[in-house]
Amino acid sequence: MRWLRESGRAQLALERIATKLADFLIVTIDRLASECPEAPVEFWNRIPEVRSCCSAGATFEKPLAIEAYAYVHFLERYRRTWTTLEYLSKVAVLPLGVNGVRVLDIGTGPAPALYAIDDFYAALTEFAEEFEISELQLPPPQLACVERSQSMVWFFHSFSEFSGRRSPFSPIVADFTGLDLASRRAWHQQQNETERYWDDETEQYEEIYDPVAAAADAERLFRYRLVVLSNFLTLQSEVERFETELRALFGDLKAGGVVLVLGATGDSYRKLYEWLSLLAQDAGLRAAGWHRDSLGRIEATDEAARVIKETQYRVYQHIEGLVGPSSLKTGKAWPDYWDPRPSAKARPQFALRVFRSGRWPKTRSAA
Repeated sequence: MRWLRESGRAQLALERIATKLADFLIVTIDRLASECPEAPVEFWNRIPEVRSCCSAGATFEKPLAIEAYAYVHFLERYRRTWTTLEYLSKVAVLPLGVNGVRVLDIGTGPAPALYAIDDFYAALTEFAEEFEISELQLPPPQLACVERSQSMVWFFHSFSEFSGRRSPFSPIVADFTGLDLASRRAWHQQQNETERYWDDETEQYEEIYDPVAAAADAERLFRYRLVVLSNFLTLQSEVERFETELRALFGDLKAGGVVLVLGATGDSYRKLYEWLSLLAQDAGLRAAGWHRDSLGRIEATDEAARVIKETQYRVYQHIEGLVGPSSLKTGKAWPDYWDPRPSAKARPQFALRVFRSGRWPKTRSAA
C-alpha cells in the first residue's frame, strides 16, 4: 500500500483510462454527427435518463444512451472498484491465484469494474517484479462477465479494441437467468465423452476420451476467484427473482473465493444487502465481521475528483464546439459538466459488502 501511494499508480491508472474514455466518446460522437448532425445534442439529452432510470433496461436501448451512461458513471465506478481492491489488500483478503485470478462480473454494464481489476493486478505484478517477490508475480487476471444488453457489449468490446486492451470483449452468457456454472462444467465433460475420430488403419471410429483428463479439464472451467456484483442488483425483487442463481453462484466458490457487492448507500439498498447477505451465508460463504456503508468518499479537492471532472468537461467542450452552447440544456437534471472544477456539493461514496469462501484472516482488521 505504501508503494501504491508513493508511486501514484492509482492516479496514473485513472488518468490513462480517463484519457482513453474521452477520446473514445469524442470519436464516437464525431462519427455519428457526420451521419446525423443532431447526434451530439441527443447524447447530451440522454444524460438525465441514464442518471435517473438506470434500473430500466429499455433506457439503454435508445441511441447514445450507453455512451451517455459511460460519460456519467464509468470513471467513478472505475475509481470505486480500485478503492475496494486497495481496501481488500489492507485487510489481507485480496484474491490471489497461481494461474491468475479468474474474475466474473455480473451485469457488467460498460465494464468499469473489470478494467479497474485488470489495472490493479497489473500494478501488483509490477510491484512484485520491482521487489522480486516471486509469489506475487502472477499471470494477468482472466476477465469474464455476464451482460444482457447488446449495446453494453458493443461498448466494452469497442472500447477494449480502441484502447488496446486484451479484454473484455464478450460475455460468457448474456442472461443471468438460469445460470448454473456446475451444470455448464458437467455439460462440457459430457460433450468430451462423445469425442472420437476415424482411424484409417483400423477403419473404425476410435474413442479419444480420457476420463481423468476430461474431469480435470471440466473442473477448471467456469471457476472464479473473484465475483463482482456492482450495481447489478438495485431492487429487492431482483434478489428474490435471482435467488436460485445467486445460491448456485455463491455455492460454487472454492476456498479463498471472494464476492464483492458494491452499490448505493440508501435505506432501500441496505435492506437489499441484508437479504443478499442471508443468501450468501446460507450458501456457506462467510461475511466479513465488518462492512462499510460509506467507503471511498471523494472530496472536491481530491485528485481523482479533478481527473473525473476534467474528463467530463473535455467531452462537454467538444460537444459545445460542434453545436454551440445554446443547443445544450443546463437545468438541474444535468450536473455542471460545463465547469472543469469538481463540485463542492458532490461527494460520491458507496456501500461495500464482502463474502468469502473459507476462513477469514485473523491477523487483520478493517482499516
